[in-house]
Amino acid sequence: MHQEEIALYASARSRSCRRARRLLERGGYAFEEVDLEGDEGLRVSLIENTGRPAVPLVFLEGRLVGGKNGCGRWSTGATSTA
Repeated sequence: MHQEEIALYASARSRSCRRARRLLERGGYAFEEVDLEGDEGLRVSLIENTGRPAVPLVFLEGRLVGGKNGCGRWSTGATSTA
């Protein structure tokens, strides 16, 4: 079975990011985590492209599906546009 590509853009010091990471791990999802600490250019690019200044940001196949307040909904199967 093919698993869709999941990327978690996060900050190691963020409680919300730790929660998102735990949700993904508990759900058995394989994901790539991108730490934004120290990469101001990437952080600014994400803000410009998503309009969201807060992390975590979760992308599924390149599409934003969850953020600080939406991770729980999509990880449990509920539809969310983040």
